[in-house]
Amino acid sequence: MLLVTGATVIVLIVLAVALVNREDAARTAENARIAILAEGSLSAAASVENASSQTLLAVTVSSATESVGDDVVVAAVGALTQTVAELERRFDVFGPEITDTERAAATDAVLALERAARTVAAASLDINLDATTAAVANASVAYNELVVVVAGIRDAYVQAVLLTGSSFGRVADAVRFLIFFLVPLMMVIAYRRGVRRREKAQRLEEALVSERALAQSRDDFIADLSHELRTPLTGIYGFALALGDSPSISDEDHELARLITSDAAELNRMVDDLITTGRIAAGTLAMSTEDLRLEPLVTEVAEVFGMRGIPVNVRVADVTVRADRTGLRQLVLNLVSNAARHGGEEISVEAIMREGVVSIRVIDNGPGVPEDIEPYLFSRYLHGDGRALLSGSVGLGTAVAAAYAESFGGSIEYHRANDRTVFEVRLPAVIPESEPALA
Repeated sequence: MLLVTGATVIVLIVLAVALVNREDAARTAENARIAILAEGSLSAAASVENASSQTLLAVTVSSATESVGDDVVVAAVGALTQTVAELERRFDVFGPEITDTERAAATDAVLALERAARTVAAASLDINLDATTAAVANASVAYNELVVVVAGIRDAYVQAVLLTGSSFGRVADAVRFLIFFLVPLMMVIAYRRGVRRREKAQRLEEALVSERALAQSRDDFIADLSHELRTPLTGIYGFALALGDSPSISDEDHELARLITSDAAELNRMVDDLITTGRIAAGTLAMSTEDLRLEPLVTEVAEVFGMRGIPVNVRVADVTVRADRTGLRQLVLNLVSNAARHGGEEISVEAIMREGVVSIRVIDNGPGVPEDIEPYLFSRYLHGDGRALLSGSVGLGTAVAAAYAESFGGSIEYHRANDRTVFEVRLPAVIPESEPALA
C-alpha cells in the first residue's frame, strides 16, 4: 500500500512538471522512475524490518508456551527469508540506475540489513530468545541506516524532478501542495497499518496463552482423577483375586471373579497411562535406570495376562537392556494389552539381539491397524478427526509406550508381516564386557 501511494505521488509530480516544460519531459520521467525504484527498495526494507519483529514475537511465544511447537517460528523465519529475497530483487533493479557513489553507499546499507536479517533467522531457528532479541535490534539499526541512505537518494531525484523546467508557476505550487498533502496521508496510512499489525499480534499471543492454560487445566484434571481412581481400583483388584482363589465358590463364580480381575487390571493400566502422560506433559516423570534382564520381566507380564485367561507366548533371548523397571514393564504391558483388546487370539512376545540392538516384538494374528489411524498411532488422547484411536481405548497405550521407548534411547514402530500385526521396540543392548556382541 505504501509503495503504491508513494509511486502515485511521484507520477503526479512527473505529470505536473512535464506540462511546464515538454523539452525536459524525458529527463523528468527518468528521474521519477529512479525515485519510484528507490521507493520500492525502501518498502522492501521496511518489510524486512517488520518480518524481523514478527520473528522475535514468534520466538518469544514459542519459548514461553509449551503447547506451541516450533512450526510458528519456522513459518516466521520463512516469511523473513522471503522479504530479504524481495529486497535483493528490488535493489538489483534500482542499483544500476544510480551513480557509482550512490550505488556504493546504498549497496553497503542493503547488505548490512540482509546480514542482520539472516542473523535473526539463524538465532530464531535455535529458539534463542536473547540472541534473537539482539539480532532484531541490530536489524532495526541497519534498517534506519538504509533509510537514511536510500531516502536521501530518492529525495535527490525527486528534487531534480521538481527543479526541472524554466519556471514552475502555479503548477509548481500545485506540486508542493500534493507533497505536503499526500506525505502526511501516507504517514497516517502507515501508522494505521502498524496499529492493526500490533493488535493482530496481541490477539495471537492472548490466544496462545489461553490455549496453554486450557491444556494445563486438562492435564491437572486428568492427573487428579487418575490418583482418585487408583485407590478403589486397587481394592477391587485385590478382592477379586482373593475371591477367585477361594475354594468355597462355584466354577461360575470363579469365572466371574476372573472377569472382574481382568477388567480391574485393565482399568488400572489405563490409570497408570493417565498418570504417566500427565507427568510427561509436566516434565516430572522420574526414572531410575538399571541393567535389566528382559526375559523375567516379559514372563511376569505374560503371567499377568495368563491369570486373566489370555495366553501369551514368550520367546525372549537372554538379553539385557538399560531402562527403568517400572517404565519398561508398562511399555510391554501396554503393547500386549493393545494386542489382547484389538488384535487376534494368538499373542506372542519375542526378543532378540542383533548388532548391539535388542528388538522386542509384540505380535498378534489380528487384522492390524486401519490405514486412516496409522498416522496417529503414537499420538495421545485424540487422533485425526477427534475420535478415540480405537473403541474401548483412551488413546494413551501406544503413546506412553513410544514415550518410554524414546526415553530409553530407543524407538518404536508398527508394521504388518506375514498377515500378522507387529509392534517392534528397538533398545540399545547392554553387552557384558566378557561377551562379544551377537551377529
